[in-house]
Amino acid sequence: MIVDITPKFQQDGSSATTLHHLNLLPKTVQHNLLVKWNKDGRHRDIEEVLESLAHDPECSDMVKKAIQDITSWSSITQSIKGILTAGVIKSIKYSSRKVKKMLTSMKK
Repeated sequence: MIVDITPKFQQDGSSATTLHHLNLLPKTVQHNLLVKWNKDGRHRDIEEVLESLAHDPECSDMVKKAIQDITSWSSITQSIKGILTAGVIKSIKYSSRKVKKMLTSMKK
């Protein structure tokens, strides 16, 4: 007789748990979510946005996009600084590697 002793894990996917995790996100990510959520012209506060987002089936995609927006802006500014300090040719080589890496990660 074979007994399976492999541990099993379950993740609570409730909106209450999702809201808890949204509240633990860095303020910059929360702010990006707020801006995206209020694009319709309404002005909701962060608590209302996070509560609504916790019930939204697209929540994880929206959080992912908010984080990507932050990291892509950082990459752009680093590339500009590199052009000014390292020279054009080195900067183009470096930036092209970074863009390739970013595009590869976005496909995942």
